[in-house]
Amino acid sequence: MIEISGQTYTLNDPVVLLILATAGAIFLVLILLVLAVRAAGRSARMTEPLARQMQALGGHVQQLGMGQEQLRGGLQTVSDTQANAQAQMI
Repeated sequence: MIEISGQTYTLNDPVVLLILATAGAIFLVLILLVLAVRAAGRSARMTEPLARQMQALGGHVQQLGMGQEQLRGGLQTVSDTQANAQAQMI
């Protein structure tokens, strides 16, 4: 038996049990919602270092591509020089 501001409620009454169960379910949903929002914020903070690493990796890949292009140009120059030298010998 519960008495609130002059009203008496018995726990044997199905309406009282339904109201208590509904209040408990709403409270549980609110707690789960707060936990989900906190987890989403935590995962958002965890992706920031990954994004920085991916950006750095992209820069390194671009530098490797430029170096490969320079190497190809250098090899072309060596090949042309060797072909010219052989042509002059003949």
